[in-house]
Amino acid sequence: MATKRKKQHGQVNLNENNENFNIADFKDLIESKIEEEYGAYKDECKYIVPFNIRPLDAILGGGLAFGMISMITGPAETGKTTIAWQLIKSFLDKYQNGLALYIDIEGGANIDNKEIGIISRMDLLNIDKKRVIYKSLVLYIEQVFELIQQVIELKRKQEEKFNIEIPLLVVWDSIADTPVAKVDDVDSPNQLVGYRARILQYYFEKTKELYRRNNVLLFIIDQVRANISDAVNMYKKSEKGVGVFNDLKSATGSKAVEHKIRQWLFISKGQDIYDIPDIDGWYLTLFTEKCKLAPSKHAIKCVFDKRYGIDKFWTEFIFLSEYTPSEEKMFKKMSSSMVEKYKSSIPDFAIKQVGGGRFSLSITDPETGEVISYPKTFYKREAKELYEKDEKFREIFDKAVEIHVKERIIKQFNAQK
Repeated sequence: MATKRKKQHGQVNLNENNENFNIADFKDLIESKIEEEYGAYKDECKYIVPFNIRPLDAILGGGLAFGMISMITGPAETGKTTIAWQLIKSFLDKYQNGLALYIDIEGGANIDNKEIGIISRMDLLNIDKKRVIYKSLVLYIEQVFELIQQVIELKRKQEEKFNIEIPLLVVWDSIADTPVAKVDDVDSPNQLVGYRARILQYYFEKTKELYRRNNVLLFIIDQVRANISDAVNMYKKSEKGVGVFNDLKSATGSKAVEHKIRQWLFISKGQDIYDIPDIDGWYLTLFTEKCKLAPSKHAIKCVFDKRYGIDKFWTEFIFLSEYTPSEEKMFKKMSSSMVEKYKSSIPDFAIKQVGGGRFSLSITDPETGEVISYPKTFYKREAKELYEKDEKFREIFDKAVEIHVKERIIKQFNAQK
């Protein structure tokens, strides 16, 4: 017999027979049933690779997650390949059973010289070559996916044989330069774009569960191209979606790719650096174009060295001394009173210029109110050496980064909910 319901004060209430019902017990019953029937299909992210640059890792939700497809996109010569090798270095340092496969399509026409260059880059970053497979190959998109599937199958057999887990990082450099097979059957550029999109959609859909079930991170390097359609009709209203960066688009240009990518980084090159003596490079703004581990569409300013990649110390130094691009963008949408309210709710900059080209380092612990200051001022050029050699400076600097990440990134993420 159906339970009678009656409305009281605009709400639906069960009758007196609900006295023995407990919603928590019912929740446990459902969870037990799901675990019993579908426990073997649990989607667990066991491995996350951080860049070990704290504000960057914070906007990524901890780093790049295995079981997903991630992508980095940007114009030519902005540092995408170097960042990929930096990621490999961080991955191998963190996971001793980890293996990295680097599929280099861009260098496939000049194998010998390219391999010499890559070996030098591995030496420069002190990467364990015994756990890196670098292959400079001339492949079609279809063959790249087939190669990855074959490697995963070999990995799975080794894991079963030795009862171990082998996290696998695959770098594909780059998807934009990888051709499709049977191009001769295509009669026009539009047909080629459509055919390429269908191929990518098919293989992303076919292989995505392989990565999730086998502890694999597929990290794809992409490029951008001019958004010609918008340039032709600049007054046309269009929705800015994933993979569209102002007047640029990801070279893949496929909605199928946009939906399958779980973490997508976009980098924009800024000014060359002249005021940091040990850096040969430029400023980069790194955007989380899409992120499933943290809120998307956030950005930080990075110090990039073209030899080593994103510099941890100097990127964190900038973070402690100026607002992030995300904060600056947020200020433009706020009233002046709201901007002041935000600024009063976060710590003052830990690093400030005090005159004569000198800087100070000081932080107030928001939980205790304790002010921790480095007793001396210093020139910017001295800061990294102080961090490396002066334990007191390093302790305060690290504490300041920890507090600023918590107050300016993590708490702001929570405030958006």
